[in-house]
Amino acid sequence: MNKFFNIVFGRVLYTTLFIVLQVGFFVIMFTFFREKFAYFYLFGLLVSAAVFMHLMYKNGSPEYKLAWVIPILIFPIFGGFLYVLFTQNRSNKRTREKIFKLEKHYENAFKINYEIMEKLEADNKQAAIQSKYIKNTSHCAAYQNTNVKYFKIGEEFYESVLQDLKQAKKFIFLEYFIIEEGFMWNSILEILKQKQQEGVEIRIMYDDFGCMFKLPQNYYKTLKAYGFKVHVFHKFNNILTPNFNNRDHRKILVIDGIIGYTGGINLADEYINKTHPLGHWKDTGVRLYGKGVWSFTVMFLSLWNSLKNIEEDFSKYRVEADDVKTDGFVQPFTDIPLDNYEISRTVYLNLINKAKDYVYITTPYLIIDNGVIEALCNAALSGVDVRIITPAIPDKKYIQPFLYPQ
Repeated sequence: MNKFFNIVFGRVLYTTLFIVLQVGFFVIMFTFFREKFAYFYLFGLLVSAAVFMHLMYKNGSPEYKLAWVIPILIFPIFGGFLYVLFTQNRSNKRTREKIFKLEKHYENAFKINYEIMEKLEADNKQAAIQSKYIKNTSHCAAYQNTNVKYFKIGEEFYESVLQDLKQAKKFIFLEYFIIEEGFMWNSILEILKQKQQEGVEIRIMYDDFGCMFKLPQNYYKTLKAYGFKVHVFHKFNNILTPNFNNRDHRKILVIDGIIGYTGGINLADEYINKTHPLGHWKDTGVRLYGKGVWSFTVMFLSLWNSLKNIEEDFSKYRVEADDVKTDGFVQPFTDIPLDNYEISRTVYLNLINKAKDYVYITTPYLIIDNGVIEALCNAALSGVDVRIITPAIPDKKYIQPFLYPQ
């Protein structure tokens, strides 16, 4: 019943109605000026032709170009306008300034450790090549002195998070695509409120679109009332704009600069199977303890500073953690859709192409381009054991054809 009232009287219905009004306005304007339609038609064709030529000579993946060429051919009048509308935010001045600021934060915070690189090259040459690529594109460095724990299910992840939050002494940073009121979030919130009273700094960043159906309107005001520092990523308003296609899907939790969590688990009850909207939910998480957590700290603070348009000293949140002794290496890295590198895709391709024995993939969204398909097929034809697990009931129905092609 509460969710029903939230939808009826909340921003979802209000925003939907406002967008419908905007679309209706454009339809009315188009009808009103129908006598000038021939000029509009010709102008639309010229714009689409110019965009088509631009795409042909533009650097980028064939899949990206094809994704725009098809709608331009199907809707030659509006296709070019759609391209201009939905890509202008990738190159405007404000966006470029944000990207530059983020990159400067990463570049200043991460200094390459040549001793670690020498150890990595001696241990595994291919891993060292991958590490250098990540460092040169994302600026994120490799670390030792970091313990890693893998959680195969959300319930295990959740219990570990609760225990670590209770031990926090200095600061807690949370950045999530989805936060939903319920058992999981409410139990975490109670700990955060207690820690706030103990003098622990709490910062929370969540994606407004991801939480639209999960949290009450202006929920950030409630969190601020508890004394937390809060930022809503790309707050959703009623004006049609392509900027809202840029969302923050990261899941990062940093505790005292020495403990870091990431993975696919959001802070909502279905991720720990307290609710079962799609049956048993299988998701995974990772806990880092040690020096490697510095990367997560910088990722969070860099985005926070960029969005808040502030500058602060990151070093006060750094913990050396030299007492953690491990033989392995970790390299958390960041990737954004507005730079010139497809870092995550390239990392996956490198892993697949260099595989010797097996490639095991489990994912809810198997929407892969031709390059990844070829890499997987080539690996399988070369004798590598390739296995892919996807959910029988996907949470996004429109990707079903991609998961189970005919």
